Amino acid sequence: MVSLSLISVIYFLMHLVCLGIVSPKDRKFYFTLGGITYPLYLLHNVIGKAVIDYFSAYISEEVLIFVVIGIVLLLAYLVFRFFEQPIAPRLKRKLEQLITSR
Repeated sequence: MVSLSLISVIYFLMHLVCLGIVSPKDRKFYFTLGGITYPLYLLHNVIGKAVIDYFSAYISEEVLIFVVIGIVLLLAYLVFRFFEQPIAPRLKRKLEQLITSR
C-alpha cells in the first residue's frame, strides 16, 4: 500500500510538471534523483531483502521497511556520486573513440 501511494504521488507530480503547473527549479536535485534510479534498481531487491530477512526477528517489519528504504536510498546515492559520476566522463570518451574508429 505504501509503494502504491508513493508511485501515485510521483505520477501526480510528473503530471503537474508536464502541464507546466510545477516548474522544476533545482535541476541538480532532479539530475541526482534520476542518477540514483539505476543503482537503486540494482540494489533494492538484494540488499533490501537480505536486511529485512536478517533483522525481521528483532525489529517489526513496519519499522524495518522504512529503515531499509533509507539504507538503500543512501547506498544508491553513494554508488551514483562516488562511482558513476567519476567514471562517466572516461567511459564516454572511450565509447566515442570506439564509435569513431569504425
